[in-house]
Amino acid sequence: GTVGIADSAFESTELRTVKLPSSLRIIGISAFSDTYLTTVSIPAGVTTIGTGAFSQSDYLKSVTVADSNKNYSSQNGVLYNKNKTVIMQYPPAKTDKTFSIPSTVTVIDSVAFTDAKKLTSVTFPSSLKSLGEGAFGRASALTSVKFGANVKYIGAFAAAMNGVDAIVFTAGLGENHVIVRQRVCESLKYL
Repeated sequence: GTVGIADSAFESTELRTVKLPSSLRIIGISAFSDTYLTTVSIPAGVTTIGTGAFSQSDYLKSVTVADSNKNYSSQNGVLYNKNKTVIMQYPPAKTDKTFSIPSTVTVIDSVAFTDAKKLTSVTFPSSLKSLGEGAFGRASALTSVKFGANVKYIGAFAAAMNGVDAIVFTAGLGENHVIVRQRVCESLKYL
């Protein structure tokens, strides 16, 4: 049976349904990006899913993963690595307006929330440390973002939102240090 699906194999096609075989091990980068899929079920044997494998698919409502998969998991249709420390794909057609990222998450993969046009509010846990490039690209309804204290990288996120209206310093990150706040904000004038 099929063991791998190449990078961009079905990208920008009119693919509407797919039944991934149990023999499948690898799903390439952008393999199903920009398709008409509404749901995807990841088989137990998949060991590798490339970045953006299901991104930009405006009709995708849910990604499920076989419980016995040793590398990936899903919760409420959202794709994670097995331990839920990395969010890999928030389905663009998911209808929820708000999303609280689980406290186990430390990384949001590149393009994970791209085109999540119904999402208006996201709350990040204090465990979050990194947002991948374009993680929230074209998430045009997003109006409220609440970061935890440990985020170290938000530059590409701010740019994807076409700027920032406010920056709130909490949990010691400049909260009590005027000079730290000034220096951070000086380098962000372009926003």
